[in-house]
Parts: sequence; C-alpha cells; structure tokens
Amino acid sequence: MPLLSKPAVFTSKKIFLFLSWGFLTLLLVREIKFEPLVLLFALSTFLLYTHILYGGYFLFKHGGLTKPTLPFLALLIYICLIKLVQSVDQIFSWYVILIPLFITAIIFHAVYKFYAKNVYLKEVCNFKIYIELAAIISGCLAILSYPWFKDNLWLSGVVNIIVIIALNWFILFKKNIYQTRSTSGNVLQ
Repeated sequence: MPLLSKPAVFTSKKIFLFLSWGFLTLLLVREIKFEPLVLLFALSTFLLYTHILYGGYFLFKHGGLTKPTLPFLALLIYICLIKLVQSVDQIFSWYVILIPLFITAIIFHAVYKFYAKNVYLKEVCNFKIYIELAAIISGCLAILSYPWFKDNLWLSGVVNIIVIIALNWFILFKKNIYQTRSTSGNVLQ
C-alpha cells in the first residue's frame, strides 16, 4: 500500500472517529463558560462537529478512496472544527470560522464526488454541497446582521440549535442519507 493512501485508510476506522470526536469534546468542555449564550453556541458546536465527523467517517469507510487530497482536506476541516470549538465564547468569530469550514467541506465533497465510483455516494456529496452552500449564506447573513442583533445573540444561538437539529433529523431520519443498504438491497462497500 502506498504511503499516501495510509491516511485515507486510517480515517475510515472507528477508532479515528472516536479519538477525533473525543479530542474536540475535551477541548469544548475546557472552553465552556457557564453563561447561557456560550452554552447555546457550545451545544451548536457539539452538534455540528459530531455530524461532520460521522459524515466524514461514513464517506471514508464506504468510498474506499485512497486519494491523498481527501485526508488533507479532512485535516483542514478538522483544523476549522478546532478553531470553531475555541471560538465558542466569541460569537462573531464563531460565525466567521463557519465560512472557511463549509468552503473546505464543499471542496472536500466536490473532490470526493469526482473520484467516487458509487452513484449513491456521489448523490450524498451533492446533497451535502447544497447544505454547505446554505450554511455559508446563513453564516454570511449572521455576520452582516451581527451589529443590529448584538443585544439578542441568544436568539441567534436558539435559531442555530433549531436549524442544526432540524437538518440532522432531516439528514438522518427523513432522507436516511447514511444508509448502508440501497432500496434495491445492494450493500455499500
């Protein structure tokens, strides 16, 4: 196995998922201040990185792709997630960090889609790109409206949580995007 394909193989392991999730969770616990606004954004951050990490694990596990570009982009996404966790108490910075996070995720999904052979995984990437574009637009709107809603940031935190939970419910249960068996009974490799 070539050296450049080893990161892609490692990222498809459950231990990698648990270690990266555990590190972000420990970092988040360290960053939390027991203020309602910080707790709202900490919960939003927790929900975001949990879903992002599982989504990456799913694609690496079922895609079997060993292109070195993908683990590099996954590393950039992880660095953005670390920055997002570290900015949980700085709301403006939190929204600013969302933009490069989702831009990198769009690039990741576009590259993955280009190399993927499985049509279902290509459709997963299309769906994720659509959601990431919507997240970038929402993040830009939040940044632009920040000066006017500075005194009501708790409302922004509540809206974040509602949107993230609604999207996760839609992705996980309504669309069942992380299914491993197609409607025709074929199992993803």
